[in-house]
Formats: sequence, structure tokens, C-alpha cells
Amino acid sequence: MKKSLLILSVAGLMAFQTAQAQTVIFNNGPVYDILGGGAGGANVSTLHDGMGTYGAGHAVSTGFRMADDIVIPCGQEWVIDSLVFYAYQTGSGNTSSITGVNVRIWNGTPGAGGSIIWGDSLTDVMITTEWDGGYRTGDVGSACAPSTCVDRPIMRNATVIGQTLPSGTYWIDWQTNGSLASGPWAPPVNLGAGNTTTGNGLQYNPTTATWGALGDGATLTPQGLPILVVGTVNTNAALPIANFSASSTSVNAGATVNFTDASTGSPTSWNWSFPGGTPNSSTVQNPSITYSTAGTYTVTLAVSNAAGSCTETKTSYITVNPVSGGGCDTLTNLPATFTPTVLLSNNAGYVAGHNGYGDLAKADKFSQPLVANSQVVGMLIGLGVATNSNTTNTFNMKVWDATGAAGSPGNAVVSATKTYADAATDVTNGDLTFVALTPTNITSPFFAGIEFTYAAGDTLALIHTADGEVNPGTAWEQFDTGAWFAFNSSSSWGVNVALAVFPIICEANSVNSPVQDGIVIYPNPTSGQLIIHNSNNTSNPATITITNMVGQTVIARNVASFNGTQYVDLSALENGVYFVEVNTGNTKMVNRVVLNK
Repeated sequence: MKKSLLILSVAGLMAFQTAQAQTVIFNNGPVYDILGGGAGGANVSTLHDGMGTYGAGHAVSTGFRMADDIVIPCGQEWVIDSLVFYAYQTGSGNTSSITGVNVRIWNGTPGAGGSIIWGDSLTDVMITTEWDGGYRTGDVGSACAPSTCVDRPIMRNATVIGQTLPSGTYWIDWQTNGSLASGPWAPPVNLGAGNTTTGNGLQYNPTTATWGALGDGATLTPQGLPILVVGTVNTNAALPIANFSASSTSVNAGATVNFTDASTGSPTSWNWSFPGGTPNSSTVQNPSITYSTAGTYTVTLAVSNAAGSCTETKTSYITVNPVSGGGCDTLTNLPATFTPTVLLSNNAGYVAGHNGYGDLAKADKFSQPLVANSQVVGMLIGLGVATNSNTTNTFNMKVWDATGAAGSPGNAVVSATKTYADAATDVTNGDLTFVALTPTNITSPFFAGIEFTYAAGDTLALIHTADGEVNPGTAWEQFDTGAWFAFNSSSSWGVNVALAVFPIICEANSVNSPVQDGIVIYPNPTSGQLIIHNSNNTSNPATITITNMVGQTVIARNVASFNGTQYVDLSALENGVYFVEVNTGNTKMVNRVVLNK
């Protein structure tokens, strides 16, 4: 046993001597924030900016461990001769009391899919330990002041590794042993005043058998851990090196970004990832991606050839800004494909309209998240039945908040009237029925639908999905007693359906309102078909012109009689932002539309 220990020690010393003659090829961050400012001219690592944790426990006797990551760039392999760690034991003096370090190397994040590829938790691989010439102290003015406190001398502990690793992200975890009762403790990376977040280190808790983020106990900010990698870097010119650029890294919502592969090493395959983009992945070399929602997005490219592969991730690379002046959207609870249905009531009339029960209103519940300062500015409904007794009787197209009992419709938010005669004309023409609403602030959830009275010859019935095509259903109704019930309740019809009701929501003060002088453009964003509806029932001619972001006309249409609904097919165009101009001679309306197929 003594002979084998002696051989290991000699081999370890020889390896470390070789490593010392080589190069520090990776440094995970500085240990000290003040050089030469400590007692006797020593360096100091201070608790600045209200930080409160001197060091993190990782003693062998406790079972706690520390971990941090290293990244070996594509096209390189690292011959790792030695890893150097830092630790202290309170009150040790400048003679090291550290007695051992065990190390493990992972091919991924510990506790999150990574596996140990080298090392164990028992073998001591430490070959040298000595005072590093510095102290861990409190902040200026504290009891452990930087200029005088020597309670926590930081030791530099070198280990022998002797491993060659190809490119990739690896995690190093370690545990330290010492001869004193305190610790050992691992000081964090110290980036100096104003920087309390220093990395992404982890700590293993043996009680819960889990890895967790290492944070400062006072500021709760993430901490990194200082590690030195000593060895040699080898390169392989045959390996691809992933890289890319973008036509723009800051765009408005709805814009298309062109990505260009800039990889070297003659890759033969490309795999892109675009969270937040459309499409969200691609295997073409130079893809074009549309970003419709404001936010900051990461882009990843993995390339490969016969020699190997390489992945490049650019975090928070694309910034998508909200369009100035706000935007608008047409909400719906209808699925992309459904069966247009008008169910008959068992007491005359219709489930989603007038019937023998004397129901007073039908509404759909909208729970989609809305941006701050949203306003409802209009509404469309799809009627399967509409008859009229005269040209003057009206019904209400109405919006309610959700302050009623158990989240049912409560207070009226805004409404507008529509004649039964206009609704009947829309049904005959196969058009939706539209009203402009006074722009009114709205929050989610809310209800939108129709409210009606009864007169002989006046009848309405909303189109809805077949039972079960949405589950749970979103349709509600108001009984003749004034009480509201969901369609799927046992007191109502017991069916799960959604109604053909489409409230139009805009950000307050939007310059992109889809409603103007009785003309509405929807849906926005659109997946291909754009609908332009004129509710004025006039027969004047109009021109419809659609241009792209650089002003090129991509669609132009002359309409001899602009009455009812016009359908414009955008499916042949590339995803992106387009401007739709409707000119009737009396009204010129320009609307920004996002195409997102």
C-alpha cells in the first residue's frame, strides 16, 4: 500500500512539473478584486456591494461538492494536465491545512442530463497545496477589513488529471479535505465593486441529493468558481467551426431576418434552432426567419462534416421590438379546423340564438393574455341564421367583463347596435357581421357576443363548433331570469362549443387600427388569407394594394363594387410585414399586417 502511494505521488509530481512548464489554457475568473491591498501587501477578495457569503462549503466530511463549467471551442482538443482550485479554512494561517481534493469531469450539467466521464468522489488527486498570496475578507469598514484581516488565507490546490477532451461543454466538480474544523470553503469568482453576479456555479446538497445554483447568501446573485486549467491546446483543421451572422439583430415585430452561415471547415449539414421564430428550426444553410412577437431570442447553429461537428449558440442574439404605436389582433376561440354548426333548441329556435326559452344573450369567453393598455375596438360575428321583420329593429353586439358570479359575464364594457336587416343581408351574402366599437380598455378574461329582444320575424343564431371540438367549451348564455350559465353546465345545454365571435383588440392609441369608416381588415397576424370587410353596404369602387417592407407592390386589385367582403390570398408571399392600403375615393386606409404561415 505504501509502495503504490509512493508511485502515485511521484507520478503526480512529475505530471504537475510538466504542467507548470506549459500554459494556463483556461481561467474561469479572478479570485481577488484588490491586488496588493491586504495585510502585508497581500491580495484580497472582499465582500463588496452588500454580499454576505465568504465561501461555499464543500468539505469531504459533509458530502457537499462544488461544480462549474468549461467550454472547449470547436476545432480544439485540450490535453488537461492539471486543474487548480481554491479553498480556505478559517484560522489556518499561511501554511496550508488542505489535505486532499477529489475531482470528477462530466459531459453535461450535473443533475440535469450530464454523466461522469472521469474521476470519482474517493480518489485524492491533489499534488500540491500552498498559500496563494491572498485573503478572503469583509468589505471596507467591516470587522474583517481588507487591509488588516488575515483570518481566511486562500490556498491554491493543484490536482493531476491527465485527460484529453475534444470540443464541447464540460462540468468539473470537486470536493476538498482539510485538517481543521472549519470548512474547507470555496471562495467565489470576484469581479470587483458593482458586480455581484459572477457566474453559474453549482453546489451539491447531500441531504436532498440534488445540485442547485450557487448563490450569495445576502444578494442571492449567482456565483461562479475560480478554476485554472493547465495543459496544451491541440487543433484539428478538418473539424468544422460553426459561426453565423444575421442581416439585422434588432428588428420590429413581424420582420424577417436572413441568417448567413459563416462556418469554416466545409460543413456538409446545418441544423438551426430559432426559439421565438417562424419556422423555429431549419436545415438549410442560409435560412430566413420571421419574428412576430417582441422579445429577445437565442439562435443556435450546429454544423457537421465527416470529421465531426460543432455547435455555436448566440444567447439573446435577436431583439424584436414592438411596432411603434401598438398593434392589433382579432381574437377567436375557434380551432383551425372545425365543423360550422347551428344546433336547434328542443324548445323552438336555436341553441346559440333566439329560442323558446327566452334567452337574452349569447357570449364567448376570451381568456387569451392581453398586453397592457389593450382596448376593444370592434367585433365580428358569424351568423348561421338571421331574419328581420323590418329595417329598424336592432340587437346589441356587446362586450362584458368577467366580474359575475364564478367568473361569468358581469358589467357591460361597451356595445353597439346592429339592425336585423343588416345581419340578414350579411348571412345572404356569406359575410361576417361587423360593428365598430368605441375604443374601450379591456383586460382578460372577458366576454363578447350578442344581446337581443324578441319580436315576431326577428331571429338570430350564431355559428359554433360541433360539440367537443373545443373542450372545455367557451360559450355562455343569459337566461330569461338574467342569470348566466356556461353551455357545458348541467343547467344549460351540456355541450362544449365555441361561438363564431371575433373581438378586435388593439393597444391603446394604436396607429394600426384595423377598423376605419366601417372597413375592417382581419385576421392579423394572418396565416395566408386576409379578409377586408366593408360594412357600409355601398357599391363604390375601390383599390386594394399590398406592399412589402421595401415599398414593392406585391398585390394590386381593382374592385368594381366594394360591398361586403373581399378575400385576399397572401399564401404565395414570404412571411413578414406587409402594408395593406384600401382606397375607396372617400376613405384611404393603410394597415400593417403580419403574414405568419
